[in-house]
Amino acid sequence: MSRPAAFSLVRRLTAVVAAGAALIVLANMAVIAVVLVPLVDDQLEDKVRQVAQARQALLATPAAGRAALAAALQPLGLAVVQAEPAPLQPEPNRPPLPMLDEASAAALALEVGRSSVSGRPDLLLRGRFEVDGGRWWVSTRLPPPRLPPLMPSLLLLLLVGGAAALAATISVRAYAQPMADIARALRARRGSLHPIDEPARASVELHELIAAFNDLVRAAQVGDERRRQALAGLSHDLRTPLARLRLRAECALPDEALRPMEADFDTLDRMISQFVAYTHASSTEQASGQQLPLPQIVEATVRRYRERHAVSIDPSVREVTQRFPDLALHRVLANLIDNALAYGAAPVAVVARQADGELRILVRDAGPGIAPQDLATALAPFGKLDAARPRPGASGLGLAIVDQVAQQLGGRVVVEPFDGQGSAVGLAVPLIKVQG
Repeated sequence: MSRPAAFSLVRRLTAVVAAGAALIVLANMAVIAVVLVPLVDDQLEDKVRQVAQARQALLATPAAGRAALAAALQPLGLAVVQAEPAPLQPEPNRPPLPMLDEASAAALALEVGRSSVSGRPDLLLRGRFEVDGGRWWVSTRLPPPRLPPLMPSLLLLLLVGGAAALAATISVRAYAQPMADIARALRARRGSLHPIDEPARASVELHELIAAFNDLVRAAQVGDERRRQALAGLSHDLRTPLARLRLRAECALPDEALRPMEADFDTLDRMISQFVAYTHASSTEQASGQQLPLPQIVEATVRRYRERHAVSIDPSVREVTQRFPDLALHRVLANLIDNALAYGAAPVAVVARQADGELRILVRDAGPGIAPQDLATALAPFGKLDAARPRPGASGLGLAIVDQVAQQLGGRVVVEPFDGQGSAVGLAVPLIKVQG
C-alpha cells in the first residue's frame, strides 16, 4: 500500500495567504485601471479643452484687450504669453493626448513635457497658435491625479489583510510547532514505546491527541508486561522438570543410552535460555553488563567457539576502542555466530567497520545471508525465513534479541547481502571516539 503524499500545514496556509495577497494586489491594480486611468484621461481632456477655449477667446478679443485677457486667465492656471517660452524637456512616459478634430489639432500644435521655470519640474501641456499674424503660447500644469476615496480604503484593506495573514501564519506555526517537536522526540526514541510528556503550551486538540496516544501506549505496555510474565513463567516452569528429567536419566540410564539424550537436553536448555534472554531484554531499557572495550568482549566470545568451529576475529576489531556492556554484546555476538554456523558456511569471522559516524559490528560467513527485504521477517520474534530447513534448538528469538540490544545501544540491525564471497549480519551503532 503506497503512502499518501504528505503536506505541511504551515506551507499550505502560507500558499493560501500568498494567493489571497496576490488577489488583493490584482484587485488594486484593477481598481487603478478602472478608476485612476480614466481619471487621468478626464483631467488631460479638461486641460486640452481649456487650451482650445483660450485660443478661441484670444481670436474673439480685439488686439487691445488680449493682454488683459491673458492676465485674467492666469489665476485659472493658464499662462498665455506672446514671447516664446523655454522649450519643454521631453517626457518619456507622457500620457496620450485626447483625440481632436484635424483642424483643432493642427491649429493648437499641442505638446507635453517638463519645465523647470517655476523651480520644480512641472509636467506642462502647451499649445502654440497664430492670432492675427502673431504667435501665442498657452501653457497649463498637469497635476498628479488625486486619489479617490476608494484608494485609501483599498490600501487600508491591504494592510489589514496582510496583518491578518501574518497573524494566521504565526498562529498555525504555534499550533504546528509542538506537533513537530513531538514527532522529533518520537523519532529520537528509535522505536521505544513510552508515553509522551504533554507540552506546557499546546492547543486543546493537541492535548487530546497526546492523551489518546498515551492511553494506547499504556495499553500496549500492559500487554507487553503480561507477555513477558507469561514467557518468564513458562521458562521457569520448563527448567524445573527438565532438570529433574536430566537427573533421573543420568541415574537410570547407562552412558551409551544417555549420550543421545544429552544433546536433546542441551537443545531444550538452549531454547529456554533464549526465552529468558528475550524476556530480560524486553523488560529493560538499558543493555546489561560492564562497560568493556569491544576487542576484549569479542575475544571472550569467540574463545568459546574456537575449539569446535572455525571462528576468527578480523584485525579491524582490534582498531576499535569504543566500550560496550559486555553481557549484552556477548549475547548479540553469540546469537549471530550461532546463526552463521547453523545457516551459513565457514569460515566465520567477526568484523568491524567505521564510516560516516557509524560503527558496524558484523559476523561474516561464506553463506548466502539474509536479503534486505527479508530482514523485517528475520527480526520478528519466532520468525523463520526457511521453514523447510528447521534447525534443532532454534527458537526464532536469536535475531529478535539482537534487534532489542541494538535498539538499547541506540543502533539498528544491518545486513550486507552476498557479494560472491560471503554475507554479513550485525548491528550499527553511533561511533564514539575514545580519547587516549
